[in-house]
Amino acid sequence: MNLTPTLLAVQCNDGHRYEVIACVPAQPIARLLWLPALGVAARHYLPLAQALAAKGVAVYLHEWRGNGSSSLRPSRAQDWGYRQVLEQDLPTSQAVLAAADEDAGTLPWIIGGHSLGGQLACVHAGRNPQHFQRLWLAASGSPFWRSFPPPRGWLLPLV
Repeated sequence: MNLTPTLLAVQCNDGHRYEVIACVPAQPIARLLWLPALGVAARHYLPLAQALAAKGVAVYLHEWRGNGSSSLRPSRAQDWGYRQVLEQDLPTSQAVLAAADEDAGTLPWIIGGHSLGGQLACVHAGRNPQHFQRLWLAASGSPFWRSFPPPRGWLLPLV
């Protein structure tokens, strides 16, 4: 089985360019859009992507602005935040990946992520519930104050 990753070029409306790394098995049973942790380039998740692809899950590794293949680098001249990621990058990646559904037939979509990637996966899935059937998280915390024991939990709403 050839699980050599392929690179999918993506360009957002604001000019940001990056590549999504795809590990797609011959007969996929589901598709996963994986969001890395803050500051971690997508390529570091290749072992995970290849292991999941060996089990039949097509994996697409999203690249954050300022990391890896991104055309942007952090500097005083560049400013972006969660809004650009949620309103530009993730919808653009999703649109590029939707073409895969047309080529291989409709398969269940999973969104997931590690750490901050998991939190943004939750937000993106919540904003687009019709696109994702499952959510996979790895080491992603919850900022919900009731999930923390007192007295810390009582103080979180004040932060």
